[in-house]
Amino acid sequence: MAELVPDAKLLLRDELSKEYYAILGVVSSYDGWLLIVKGWSVTLSLAALGLGFQQRHFALFALAAVTGAAFWYIDGLMKGYQYRYYVRMREIEYTAYLINRRWTFRAEPSR
Repeated sequence: MAELVPDAKLLLRDELSKEYYAILGVVSSYDGWLLIVKGWSVTLSLAALGLGFQQRHFALFALAAVTGAAFWYIDGLMKGYQYRYYVRMREIEYTAYLINRRWTFRAEPSR
């Protein structure tokens, strides 16, 4: 395998860095969306529970349980989408490690 010249390594590191931070932005935005979904879940479930106690209508307790389960399912789906990005992030981190390790060791004078 032909060794990459330092300029090509720097270019590859820059491209990998841009991709990594773009993916990191997507993963971070999922965290914000997950907090919104969890807020909706708590609000809707507590409202159904409160209304169930006030009206003495026990079907609203079931509604609170169903909404909690539905939001839990949505949370799981969104976490699954978020985790799919972690594989690529690990690949980028490992590739950057290999590039930096080879470049660092070759730059040191031999003894």
